[in-house]
Amino acid sequence: CCIDFTLPADVRDGSSAPWDDDAYIRVRPVDRETAYPQFDLVGRPFTLTQGKAITSSLTLERGTSDERASVLVTLSDLGLDSEFGAIKNWEASLYAGAESGSETGGRFTDWFRINSDGRVLFSLPLDVREGRVAPWEDVNNTYVRIRSGAGEYPTFDLVSDAFTLDAGSYHTHFDLRSAYRIVPGTPNQSTIRVHLNDLGGNFGKPTAWEASLYAGAEAGSETGGRFTAWVQVGADGYIDFTLPADVRDGSSAPWNDHAYIRVRPVDRENAYPQFDLVGQPFLLLSGSDIGTGLQLSRMNPESEVPPLTPPTPPAPLPPTPPPPVTSLGDATPIPTLSTWAVMLLSLLLLFALLRSNARVRLLNR
Repeated sequence: CCIDFTLPADVRDGSSAPWDDDAYIRVRPVDRETAYPQFDLVGRPFTLTQGKAITSSLTLERGTSDERASVLVTLSDLGLDSEFGAIKNWEASLYAGAESGSETGGRFTDWFRINSDGRVLFSLPLDVREGRVAPWEDVNNTYVRIRSGAGEYPTFDLVSDAFTLDAGSYHTHFDLRSAYRIVPGTPNQSTIRVHLNDLGGNFGKPTAWEASLYAGAEAGSETGGRFTAWVQVGADGYIDFTLPADVRDGSSAPWNDHAYIRVRPVDRENAYPQFDLVGQPFLLLSGSDIGTGLQLSRMNPESEVPPLTPPTPPAPLPPTPPPPVTSLGDATPIPTLSTWAVMLLSLLLLFALLRSNARVRLLNR
């Protein structure tokens, strides 16, 4: 029933194994002339990794059943030309039992990595793993779970909205967006308001999260350059940073250069979902307030995803009037009307005195 290959021992002369790349099996009858049935089939590609045992198989079903479905999974991220914050590698699996707090239980397929087209396609019941059952016709009890590749950034572990698995074709799409808005603010400072918007239902919804501000928006260096402390989301769903007051000791804000937000859960061990994402870079200008945020959509693509509206920055405070001058110090008080009158009278008296002295000198000559 089985054939075992041991690599690299079984690699044929003149060839090499595609380590850390895709490989697949091909099966056919020994007698390719007179035997029946005849077939020549290939299996699903898998990543060939040294030190791991891999099982790959083909199942031929010859019965009849109406319970057949395909589930297509796609993901779109920031998609910036610089690849800053871009998601390059992820995998998906199908789950049953859409209950909050149990998002990581109930898996009934293997994990499949994205193909060359950047998507994952499940064929049911073919891809149901051994010993598991697909939740056919179970109302709103099937969902997709996706996660980033090991050692990759950004990192995430998210679930889709639940749906009812029936015969047919399904498409679950995850969409990550980021945007910002800049408005005039208070001179010599800048307020940055951060918001995380989740368009999914209560199942798999982010709860307590935190954010920080970073400088140096370069692909591959998304987790370096932090210049503020981590701040937890408030009861109103926002986080406000006021610069330069909130710049942490030993750091400096990248004025007139690009900055960006980084968001993650407060509990990075036990909370679900898990994510560590960055927002679209924005130009940090003194005297301007900025609203920036991330939007996560876990809806089926048949439901139109609304455009992301960045949060409105808080209104700038009115200018503080200067304090009254109570002592001379380094400031010169502004003369009042009575002061001007006294000064004018003094000048007139001085002029009269000088004129009188001049007449006395003329008479004495």
